[in-house]
Amino acid sequence: MRLSAIANTLLSSPLVLILVAVSLGGVGQMLIQMGANRVGEVPTLSVRFMPQLARLILSPEVIGGLLAYAFSSVLYIVVVSKRGIGYAYPFVALNQVIIVLISYFLFGQPQPLLRLLGVTLICFGVILVAKGG
Repeated sequence: MRLSAIANTLLSSPLVLILVAVSLGGVGQMLIQMGANRVGEVPTLSVRFMPQLARLILSPEVIGGLLAYAFSSVLYIVVVSKRGIGYAYPFVALNQVIIVLISYFLFGQPQPLLRLLGVTLICFGVILVAKGG
């Protein structure tokens, strides 16, 4: 089988598309966090802090995160058109899993046992949704 045929098969699979969409959502979150870490906290949405908010929004990391969200949304729409929202939406819960992993491995944030148990339950739930059609 040629590489292009494999790619076409994968890109026509709603399961592959939704997993890529969810992963891009997690990447978008990570990039936004990186931008917030670099620019610093915006204390409030007042006129006084608008320059700092503009720096945050226009930071390369946040722009990259928003672009990842945009592409993720396009893929999500394709999946909804193929399988419906009842199939696609439960996969969004996988963002919790992705964020826990990213926050631990990239940002060194500790993950309490209860959170780890929660994301394990999410994984099992998403598997059931995927198997259920």
